[in-house]
Amino acid sequence: MVAASSTKATQSDFTAGEVSPAVSERHNLDWYGSALSKCENAYVKTQGAVYNREGSYFIGEAGNSGNGHARLISFIYNKEQPYIILLLSGAIEIIFKDNFLTTVSGGQQRIRIVSPFLYPWAIKTANFADTITMTDGHNEVSVLKRYAHRDWRLETVDFANHVPKPTRVIVQNDKGETPKVLFGYAVTSVDAEGRESLPLLIKTVPLSKAEGFENRMHIYAANSVDSFNIYKEIVEGTGLFGFIGSCKLLYRPPNPEDSGFFVDANYAPQMENSPPRSNLPFASAGGRPKVVGFYQQRRIFGSTIDDPQKIFFTETGVIDSMRSSIPSKATDSIIQDIVSSSIGQIRHFITFEGLILLTSEAEMKVTEGSDFVITPNTFGVKTISNFGASRLTPILAGQSVLFSKEQGNRLIALNALGSGIPGLGDVEASDLTIRAEHIFEGESMVDMTYSEEPNGIVWIVTSGGRMIGLTYDKDQKVWGFHRHSTQGKYKSLATIPNGNESSTYAVVHRNIAGREKVYIEKFVSRKDDNPSDSFFMDCGLTFAGSPTNTLRGLHHLEGKEVSVLADGRPINGLVVTRGGITLPNGLTTIKAHVGLGYETIIETMPIVSARMPSSGQVKSVHKAYLDIYNTDSLSVATIDDKLNDYKFVEMQSDNVKYSFGGGESEGVTELKTGIRHIDIASKLTDYGKISIKHTTPLPMCIRSITMEFSKND
Repeated sequence: MVAASSTKATQSDFTAGEVSPAVSERHNLDWYGSALSKCENAYVKTQGAVYNREGSYFIGEAGNSGNGHARLISFIYNKEQPYIILLLSGAIEIIFKDNFLTTVSGGQQRIRIVSPFLYPWAIKTANFADTITMTDGHNEVSVLKRYAHRDWRLETVDFANHVPKPTRVIVQNDKGETPKVLFGYAVTSVDAEGRESLPLLIKTVPLSKAEGFENRMHIYAANSVDSFNIYKEIVEGTGLFGFIGSCKLLYRPPNPEDSGFFVDANYAPQMENSPPRSNLPFASAGGRPKVVGFYQQRRIFGSTIDDPQKIFFTETGVIDSMRSSIPSKATDSIIQDIVSSSIGQIRHFITFEGLILLTSEAEMKVTEGSDFVITPNTFGVKTISNFGASRLTPILAGQSVLFSKEQGNRLIALNALGSGIPGLGDVEASDLTIRAEHIFEGESMVDMTYSEEPNGIVWIVTSGGRMIGLTYDKDQKVWGFHRHSTQGKYKSLATIPNGNESSTYAVVHRNIAGREKVYIEKFVSRKDDNPSDSFFMDCGLTFAGSPTNTLRGLHHLEGKEVSVLADGRPINGLVVTRGGITLPNGLTTIKAHVGLGYETIIETMPIVSARMPSSGQVKSVHKAYLDIYNTDSLSVATIDDKLNDYKFVEMQSDNVKYSFGGGESEGVTELKTGIRHIDIASKLTDYGKISIKHTTPLPMCIRSITMEFSKND
């Protein structure tokens, strides 16, 4: 005879997030007791609890998106002035403080910058000071520059030297005679910013080695410069010059030329410092780079159509110059082929424990000299791992670099092993999707951003329009995936600082009145201590003012059934007509949020313990104890293993059938904190899993779940 015994199983945290069905039987793993079978429109925190996700605020429509391509990137001019840049096909628009920048303050005409970049997703960017460098391998390298808050310009980078050479040099020896043409000098101009011109070559007689012999040089320039550098040929006819000195601009004669004066008293040339030589590697269409970055005061480029394995460094401190010298010097530009049998093409540059190259076949670290500075003579690479990176732009999340794998829909983390000295440690790679392989199944990752505060969440957009979240804290060994959906498709994400928090913006495609619209939306900050401030709806707006029962200005949701939170009271079933809604039953409101509703669903893992595996014994969950925080209502169901039959039962407490001990106080829903229980209709299942659903535009937080169940002995 089979007897049933009753017992309890408690899950006290959810930091492992949603995991793959393939690991549902791996209850021997240390993270098993923190995992969920499903976590939709909810996220986990490092501290352990699971929360419903915040809603999104409607910013505006993405201008004329043409072919529908619209991508967001961030630009942080300073902490007080962070911008969201909207890249469209052939145009750029700017968002500041949740509004599109307009030509005049308070105006209606948006600032719209014409761009040669027709496919926003091919653009690679690198921010420096008040500029964003843009490359795509087809167009010339360009810079989006902020001249003022409302003055933005897209300009082509000119790598040619524009500091004028000296126009002429007159050399006389100590006898006052003009030398005959036998010996060489090279003279350059230097402007006030320290930029040096290409050299003017002068041939003259060799200097005598006799004591006191000298050549006197009068140097002229057509335009005002700051100084002149003088180099001397060490051996006649070699073309190799070494630095012997410089002179300042001394006087301005009455003619159009400025002048300087230098005396060569038979100085020995310093061959480690030679004059610059012109180099324009990006001049041809096939030589334009696809990748850009910054490292050690150099701008870096990589992977042209003609040379996918080539990397280019500008001169140190002169980020629009590819000039070099012979013999080379430490500050010269660097052009190198990455020699490897498995590099493929360079995809990304990352500054992380040094300079990291992510390629389509491998991850590599650039090696440096003994003083840890890259020069033409110290450049080298070593392989870290062989995952291979996709074109998705990587992110720095805490102390890790995250990128998507070229094949296999996997998210890879590069972690520093630690050397005690920043930038000098080794790096190792690990697969973060190993326990949640299902979450990207059949899709690829197309965009990614990191929201550092307050929850440390990586947000990822998939090719299917879903948004996947990853709560990630390497130090606390926390990484947990969660999935998010909306009435539309997510397309792009970007994050900027906003006071003490991070603000994440999204491009979302929505079908409105039969037409696809491209919207910009911002995920709001969580407010879960006052129901009237709650904003758990998508593409929403807030209305506040005098009491009213009619809310207008909702044309962006025309024809949609919306979720309404009026003075903290949820109202469902209203449809936007002619841009507005009317509250039912004569209700009025002074503060209302209106947007698209969504459901939050979490499912527990199979019940296991050290003496009871998840399979082999049927179980019947008949009661659940939920430790909640500032939550209004939930419903719970036992999951039928064979039929996926969810029969949700509303939670009750003290026989009050409205949420669980909730009810209303003066029309405002009360949020509850503490342990609440619900009786569940018993059903024999193999795994004893339950599902919890939350549907209102109010907060939800579950800190722990205890299930009371019976099992067959």
